[in-house]
Amino acid sequence: MNTKIKLPENFVHIVMKTLPEISEISAIDFVRTVNFAPTDMDLTLKPRFYINLKITIESQNKIKGSKDYYLNEIITIFKFAYNDIDFVNFDIKEFIIKPEPTNDQKFISLFGV
Repeated sequence: MNTKIKLPENFVHIVMKTLPEISEISAIDFVRTVNFAPTDMDLTLKPRFYINLKITIESQNKIKGSKDYYLNEIITIFKFAYNDIDFVNFDIKEFIIKPEPTNDQKFISLFGV
């Protein structure tokens, strides 16, 4: 399945307000899985979706924890925001921490023509 997806704007807004050190969060792709009952091989059970995320953190803000910390926070936020959707889960595939700008970069951005 090659369907492109994007995170709901409301969810992104809540994540950015709750975790302000995150400057960007987006969906890379997703995986659809179907569990079946081994006794009768019934594939009519609800599929589950795993969304792979890209998260960018600005270095000016303090990082609160590891990749696992942010994953747990995002899952918790999703469960609170969409408590009726229990078939979606997340994984962080890209965890980017932008480096602090150098003094040269700060100087050029301030005085550059």
